[in-house]
Amino acid sequence: MSHQVAIKYYNAGLQYAKNRNLDDAIEFLKKAINRDPNHVNSYNVLGKVYIQKGDIRSARSCWHKALDIDPTDAVASQCLSATRTRRLQIQPYTLMLITIIIMLATALIINFLLSRHKINNLQSEIAEATKQPTVNIPEAVSIPKLETKSQVTETYNNALTEYRIGRYDSAIRMFQQILEYPPSHLFKDNAQYWLGECYYSKGKYDQALIEFQRVRKFFPKSDKIFYADLKSAYLYYEKGQVELARQKLLQLSKYRSDQESQRLIELAKLKFRIQKDSK
Repeated sequence: MSHQVAIKYYNAGLQYAKNRNLDDAIEFLKKAINRDPNHVNSYNVLGKVYIQKGDIRSARSCWHKALDIDPTDAVASQCLSATRTRRLQIQPYTLMLITIIIMLATALIINFLLSRHKINNLQSEIAEATKQPTVNIPEAVSIPKLETKSQVTETYNNALTEYRIGRYDSAIRMFQQILEYPPSHLFKDNAQYWLGECYYSKGKYDQALIEFQRVRKFFPKSDKIFYADLKSAYLYYEKGQVELARQKLLQLSKYRSDQESQRLIELAKLKFRIQKDSK
C-alpha cells in the first residue's frame, strides 16, 4: 500500500514539475520518498527539479541516493555526469558576475551624486547583470533522412545525447527512425532498448513495458534482452504489480547464472523486498 501511495505522490510531483510548479513538485516527490525510500524515479525527478531551481548540490545528492538504491540506473549516472560538466561551465561565469556586481555598485554610488536619472538606468543594468547564469544546451538535433548505415550510426549517437540531457521526445523520434531503417543494422536492438528507457524516464510505464518486451520479440539474439527483461521487472514493481515483478526475477535467475547478472537480480530483489525465491 505504501508503494502505491508513493506512486500517486510521484505522479503528482511529476505533473507539477512539467507545469514548472517547482515547489509543489518538490513537496510531492519528498512525500513519495517518505512513503517508499527506495523509489528511484522520485529521486531522479527531484534532482531535475532542483536543477531547475539552480540547486546543483541538492540535485546531485538525490542522484547519488538513486544510485545507492540501484547502481545500474542510467538516468542518475548520466545526470551526475552532466552536472559535473555544468559546474565547470558555471565557474567562470560566477567570477565574472562578482566582478560586474562590484563595478556596477561603484558606478551606482558615483551616479547617485550626479543624477537621479542615471540611478534609474543603473538599476536596470544591475537587474540585467545579476541574472542567474545558465548553461547553454544545444538546440534539439534535427533528424536527417536515413539512407546509409553511417547516417544510422550518427543518428543513434545523437539520440543517446538527447536522452542524456533529458530531451526524451527528440530521442524517441530518432530511435524510432532507426528502427524504421529497412536494412539490418547493429544498433537496431540498442535503439529498441533505449526507446524503452526514454518512456521509462517520462513515467509512461505501459509504453515502456511494451518497448522493452519488443527487444526479446524482434531481436532474440541481442545482448540487451537481459537488461530489457530486468527493466520489465522494475516496471511491474513501479505499476504496483509486485507478484509479476517477482516472477520475472525468478525467470531471469534461471537463464542468467553469471555473477554480474545475479548481482543485478539480487539488487532488484532487495528493492522489491523479496526475501527468498519460492521453490
